[in-house]
Amino acid sequence: MSDLTRAVPIAQDLWWVGTEEIPYNLQCNSYLMINGDTGIIFEPGSAFSAGTVIEKVSSLIPIQNIEAIVCSHQDPDLCMGIGEFEKAGFRGVVCCHERTAMIMKYYGFSSPFYLVNQHEYVYTMNSGLSFTFLFTPYLHFPGSIMVYLKEQKTLMSGDVFGSVGVDWTLYAGSNYLDGMVAFHEVYMPSHRILSDAMRTVGRYDITMICPQHGSIISDSVERYIEILRELPCGLFLEVKKEKVGAKGDVINAVNKVLTRLITIHGIQDVKSLFRGSGITIDAKKQRIRTNTFPEKTLWQTFFSLIEEKRGATYLSPLAPFTERVSSEHGLPLPPAFSSLLASSELEIIRGREALEEAQKKLHALEESLYLDPITGLYNQDFYEAYLKREVSEIRDGNDTLIVLLLGIDNLDRINLDFGSAEGDRTMRTLGELISSVPMKKPQVCRLAGGIFALVCHSLNKVEAIELADVLRASIAQDERFIVPITVSMGLYHSGELPAGDQYDIDDLVSIINQSALFRL
Repeated sequence: MSDLTRAVPIAQDLWWVGTEEIPYNLQCNSYLMINGDTGIIFEPGSAFSAGTVIEKVSSLIPIQNIEAIVCSHQDPDLCMGIGEFEKAGFRGVVCCHERTAMIMKYYGFSSPFYLVNQHEYVYTMNSGLSFTFLFTPYLHFPGSIMVYLKEQKTLMSGDVFGSVGVDWTLYAGSNYLDGMVAFHEVYMPSHRILSDAMRTVGRYDITMICPQHGSIISDSVERYIEILRELPCGLFLEVKKEKVGAKGDVINAVNKVLTRLITIHGIQDVKSLFRGSGITIDAKKQRIRTNTFPEKTLWQTFFSLIEEKRGATYLSPLAPFTERVSSEHGLPLPPAFSSLLASSELEIIRGREALEEAQKKLHALEESLYLDPITGLYNQDFYEAYLKREVSEIRDGNDTLIVLLLGIDNLDRINLDFGSAEGDRTMRTLGELISSVPMKKPQVCRLAGGIFALVCHSLNKVEAIELADVLRASIAQDERFIVPITVSMGLYHSGELPAGDQYDIDDLVSIINQSALFRL
């Protein structure tokens, strides 16, 4: 058994240099390749792991001898460590796609970029060894890439082939698949995009896959590729309805979701979740052992208990899988998911083409289809289409635009202490408060969970910050909340948008959203 407190050799010239700690049930991996006198880091790590990664790398090669850091995309769990590497002596380049570089600049490191799309997707080390980048856009970021190491027959796959769960091992075991499927159902945008990428990957001679999340896949690689090639995923996935109608269907459906819940959070946490609720769990079989609720109400009760005790954090990873199980068993989508899935919109808007069409016909569609059922505000689908239109208009004119995202910090606690009804009332009150800002035509939307968006025009940066501060003070002082609440904020001003015609509207909207969410 490998000593995970040290760098672990996994192939010729290749080491795992990550940390065995699993913050937030999501294992993050870093890798090191040494060839000749220099090395390459793949995924330098987060603020949590950078110190450990640097220590392990330094045990094999001086940090000054690292000639490049490769980042598959822009997320902080793999990029935040770059600044720490610079402090430790790194003076090389950062390899990524130019779409990724646009966002990574906001991490504040000084190392120059090596834009792979401007170098024919190839990097050659000082030793003369070359490796190939695979462009995998929208898995899960527009600038996502993988790396193929020909000598090692290894794919550095970024988020793809990753997994989520508490029971982590360095190498994938028999229980890895369920966590991998759960991760991809939530994070990958569409079956077509994922399937096309798997066809590309399948053309390479691969004996090992090293994802940034989860475990190293060293056996049955073709099987994992095939599973992802056929996997339904994304917000707009089509579900084959197979209404069974037999006695026990509700129990079977709940047990399917229960297995997924245990994969993500572990049996002890799930048993704790349902302790004293009337539902007991068979840990060995990962099934419901006893249940005091009538079968006809168990489906909705099961998710209501999760929502009340754990909130959106637990529900979000279950959303796509639950939608599919609901349809397969002829069950209604549980009300707990109304704020996560916006099911009525899914019947109207299917995929990117439909969203673009919605932009043109926005005012012609029935307004009720775009309303959040809890707050009465416009929902996330409306927000995305609206933002595209507004960005298009300011690009062609002289106006300015700000996007202010607000997230309720203690919503989960309110749901836990006072129930989901009080959590819903808190969100409605906050929505009313934000909507009352004295601005010309502000657009307020409720996004996923306790996150709200405020979009308005004709403010400079100073005025935008003042607006945010007024809101912060108003929220802190408002006596309508059952307990005082605080909000986190992420602000983006259109004056920060890059100049030039090389960016289309989707690129600019992505920059705004990614930056505002990162700041939030």
